[in-house]
Order: sequence, then structure tokens, then C-alpha cells
Amino acid sequence: MNPEARNVSPAVRRVVQAALEGHFKLEATVTEARHAAISVAKDALADGNELIIAFGGDGLVNEIANGMVHSEAVLGVVPGGTMNVFARNLGIPNDPLEAVDRILSHSDEVEPRTVSLAKANDRYFTFSCGCGFDGEAASRVEEHYPAKRRFGEPYFYAAAFSTFLASYLRRPPFLRCDGDFGSLDGVGVIALNTGPYAYLAGRPIRLVPSDPDSDGIGIFVLNRLQWWRIPAYASGALLTGRFGGGSDAVSGASSATVSSHAPFYLHVDGEPLPMVDKVELVANAASLKVIV
Repeated sequence: MNPEARNVSPAVRRVVQAALEGHFKLEATVTEARHAAISVAKDALADGNELIIAFGGDGLVNEIANGMVHSEAVLGVVPGGTMNVFARNLGIPNDPLEAVDRILSHSDEVEPRTVSLAKANDRYFTFSCGCGFDGEAASRVEEHYPAKRRFGEPYFYAAAFSTFLASYLRRPPFLRCDGDFGSLDGVGVIALNTGPYAYLAGRPIRLVPSDPDSDGIGIFVLNRLQWWRIPAYASGALLTGRFGGGSDAVSGASSATVSSHAPFYLHVDGEPLPMVDKVELVANAASLKVIV
């Protein structure tokens, strides 16, 4: 459990833990530091546990997934964060208590779903990896964690807008994205592993048009941020997934490389990582069993 996640209050934690203890032999761990859940998951597997439940946001889920790769254990998700994109993309109830009921009813009767994980350098991600603009916006969100916890979803978009004003209003393309689709230049590159990139008021935000037949990751390249295109960005994300001029979108990429002459911001599933000057993106790098 991540006690700092927006919807992981002490009262809800007690109810969730009591419900799970009534069905499983349960060991509960509260994470106190970033990246701590990777070791928690690895230790749980070493102790022979068959089910690991993440009660928190997308960052906690990402860490536990990285600790579980190449194992036969099953992941359960109790959404407790602000956006909960991975859970929403899989149809897991956003309400923590409903998600617990789903785990209790499905753990014995329904086969877990096997989902693919993509990889950014040595870090796996469940739904997205952002480079440049998107990575810097994610870093800004985490630097102002109290505001994120207080205001929720709207703060993500406010942070993106303030990042645009502070750093990208006149910035030319500085990232190069190479793959079997060619070479694209931009100020931001987002790799998508499982459908929508985020949600706003319950509506999915799609940066790459849906293609159920594609096998691989979607690549969205924002060539240059321009203030007069902001209405088009917003309507495209909410309605069609097509941004038109100023961006490129590729579906079904098996791999890609994002590079720059200087270090750039990077995140996986909304969790900021150290700045890098190159990212190797790989689709279908591992798989994970999830209760849905």
C-alpha cells in the first residue's frame, strides 16, 4: 500500500485490509519511499507468495510490475491513486472497495488476464512512457505532490500547461525518434502500451487512434508546442485521438529509439525517472498475469 496515494485514507486502508484478510493469508506492507515496491514484490515472490495486490496509484503498480516480471505470480490492483490509468484500461473498478470485491470473486473462479509490458531501457511500463515535454510535466507533478493529492486529475493538466509556458513556448524540436516507421523530430515523445494515455472526467484521452489489430506500442510525437493549437490538442485527445498538424502518430511499432544531444526528462506510467539522453523502447518485452 502507498499511504500517500490520493484515495488511500486510513479508514479505507482498514476496510480493504480486513476484507482481504478474510479471504487470504495476508501480509500488508506500507511503502515509504519511491521505488521501494520493486523490492517488496521481489521479496514477496522469494517468500513463495502467489498473489501480490497493489493498493495505490499507477506509480505503485509500475514498481510492483517491475518486481514481478518473469514470474508466475498474479497481480491484483486496488486503485487508490489520482488517475489509475492501468486499472481503468483493464476495466477494473475505480472504487477501491469494488475492486477488492472483484479480486475476491475472481481470484478463485476466473483465469487472470495476461497483459504485455513494454520496456524503456531497463524499466518496464504498463501503459505509457513519456520523453521530453511529457516527462518534464510528470516531474513537475511529483515536485508538487500536495497539490496533486488535493486537486487530483485537473492538476495533471494544469502542470502540463505550466510546463508548456515555462519551457516549451518557443522551444524547437530537440528529440529524435527512430524506428521502422522512419525518423520523427519533436519536443515530446510518448510510447503507449495499452490504449488510452490518461482520463479526464471519465473520458479516455487517446493520443494514437485505436487499432485493435495492431501488435506493438503506439508512438506519439509532438513536433512543436504552439499555443494556438491547444484547442485542437484538447479536442483531438478527447474525441478522435487525431491531433492533425504539429504531431505524428504511429501504431504497432515493435521498437523505437528516442535520443537527444542533451539529457531529457523521462517517466514511466507517470513515475519520473532520472534524465537520460537516449531511450530504447521495446514492445512486448515481458508479460504479467492480472486479475480483472
